Amino acid sequence: MYLSTEAAQRHRARLANTLQTGDLVIIPAARLTTRNNDVHHRFRQDSDFYYLTAFPEPDAVAVIKKQKTTTTYILFVLPKNPEREVWDGYRCGTEGAVTEFDADKAYSVDELDEIMPNLIDGSTRVIYPMSDSSFDQRFSSWRKAVLAKVRLGAQCPATFINLGSIIHEQRLIKDDYELDLMERAGQISVAAHRAAMTAGKPGCSEHELEGLIEGEFRKAGAQRFAYPSIVAAGSNGCVLHYHDNDTRIENGDLLLIDAGCEYAGYASDITVTWPASGRFSDPQQRVYEAVLRVQQEVVDAVRPGATFNQLNTMACRGLLREMQELGLVDAHASIDELMEKQAYKPYYMHSIGHWIGMDVHDVGSYGTERKRPFEPGMVVTIEPGLYIPLDADDAPAELRGIAVRIEDDIAVTDHAPRNLTYGLPRSVDEIHRFMDETRAS
Repeated sequence: MYLSTEAAQRHRARLANTLQTGDLVIIPAARLTTRNNDVHHRFRQDSDFYYLTAFPEPDAVAVIKKQKTTTTYILFVLPKNPEREVWDGYRCGTEGAVTEFDADKAYSVDELDEIMPNLIDGSTRVIYPMSDSSFDQRFSSWRKAVLAKVRLGAQCPATFINLGSIIHEQRLIKDDYELDLMERAGQISVAAHRAAMTAGKPGCSEHELEGLIEGEFRKAGAQRFAYPSIVAAGSNGCVLHYHDNDTRIENGDLLLIDAGCEYAGYASDITVTWPASGRFSDPQQRVYEAVLRVQQEVVDAVRPGATFNQLNTMACRGLLREMQELGLVDAHASIDELMEKQAYKPYYMHSIGHWIGMDVHDVGSYGTERKRPFEPGMVVTIEPGLYIPLDADDAPAELRGIAVRIEDDIAVTDHAPRNLTYGLPRSVDEIHRFMDETRAS
């Protein structure tokens, strides 16, 4: 499944409505990246480029030129080359860029250096990705070519704007089509997690579950995983970005699995925690239910006007209350005192969540001190956790080595929050019942 050209056309129209007459927008595609020697990583398109074009090939450049009465969309693409296509696959070429991807004009990328100075000439503002140093150098050569002709009447723009400052704010607000794609990504990921919960028993390994989950992604039509999967057994879950995934799963281990797929260019991000044996121990259950209570409270607070700052404060205060019950922090201190000391930090050291969209850690400003008010169309992750390492001498002995994180992808709406990753057994009873039923069959 790929992003539709109709969606990309809508995105370009939204962008055009924010532009001024005389603006020129230049968006480069991603380039092939070498893995080692002459072997490349599997290609993944640049998110900004894909959002505006739906064009899947590397080394292209898109241009949007805003004029008084028209907005012109131009694609520079790899030319048709039967010999290279035998090795690397189909290229749509300049003709396909027009007929298949709605470009008003299309040229070979071989003509880019010749044509681009003419497009820049007479523009009032140029908007391009200044954070890309190699592209910035290439743009500088086009600008110099225009400056060299100023005495002959060329007009070089004086204003240059970083593409991200405009397009990233647009990408932050998803329309219904995008939210449906994200829900599909979420549901593919939910099904993969359910498969892992059925198969993940003591004696198998973390990497077996990693392979199972990512295989389920591909079987269901996802192009790839949205980020390297975390499959952490036992105390490995206390390593927040654990990626070794090479440990044998033991009886009594909790599995913390953080994995999500990418579908049509949109990411999902889910974390589940469950007992490999099919049953939580009493200490594991106490920690798990503590995190679940906080997660459900914060999910319900994802409403227009809320901020990450508010939600993180809510999560920290909620987790501190739970930590007092668990014996992890001073039970006699007030929550305000514990907040001032950041007493949660030894066991909860990350934020409550992040934007998610085409990138798993998606673009868009969080505002000063993460106080930007939520708006309908934004999508956030909500992921509280408690991580009690084996060497946590101040923690009760029976809790050491327990790690729990629970994460869902939540869309902000005009009313109640929309959970895009619904369908997972979350309560202890639901998990026990699910594992009894699926493992028996």
